[in-house]
Amino acid sequence: GIIDNNGGADIFLYQRSTGSISLVSRSHNNLIATANSFSAPTSISSDGEWVLFQSYGTDIVHGVTDGNFAYDVFLFQRSTGATSLVSRSASNLTNVANSYSTPTAITDDGEWTLFSSSATDLVAGVSDSNGGNYDVFLYQNSTGEVSLVSRSVSGNGATANGTSFSTAISADGEWVLFKSNAIDLMSDVTDSNGSDDVFLYQRSSGEVSLVSHSAINSVTSANGSST
Repeated sequence: GIIDNNGGADIFLYQRSTGSISLVSRSHNNLIATANSFSAPTSISSDGEWVLFQSYGTDIVHGVTDGNFAYDVFLFQRSTGATSLVSRSASNLTNVANSYSTPTAITDDGEWTLFSSSATDLVAGVSDSNGGNYDVFLYQNSTGEVSLVSRSVSGNGATANGTSFSTAISADGEWVLFKSNAIDLMSDVTDSNGSDDVFLYQRSSGEVSLVSHSAINSVTSANGSST
């Protein structure tokens, strides 16, 4: 009974105990129709309640205006069948962000979503100092708030001055692992490799630590690229 509107990839949930399959990436206009463009799954919460995915579809969430012609990040709740937009503009929560967003992972309870984005309007008051390159963000499910992880240590509300990509998040959402070629994520680090380094962000404190540091000096980046 499913109507396929996009001729591309869609997202499904399979329940092993019953053998039933349900459509996740569906149109809000017709729950037995796929979204109008292709979608790709990323992660699922440990209890199967939340499904994280990305999609080019523009008809997934009712009332959302999608004009970026790019991947956006969505969160599907299995028990209700509702889908929410994660990568949305801070100035208008019914608008998608103004550029590509790619989901990375979700915590065990579905409360925190980690994603990367080249959008510049995800967090109010943040200035983009890296030319629209990718940055790392956290979305809190219960509040709908988005926070910037890969930010400049200068405290001026700016993104870091290089490209950053998220890699993983701990089960409780306290720790975020990411890579970046930015040199202003920490105030006391000497970065002379001109390449990617590995960092660990602590959500409760907002502090960033350098993982891929020299064995000789813990505040000096290693002498090559690290991922």
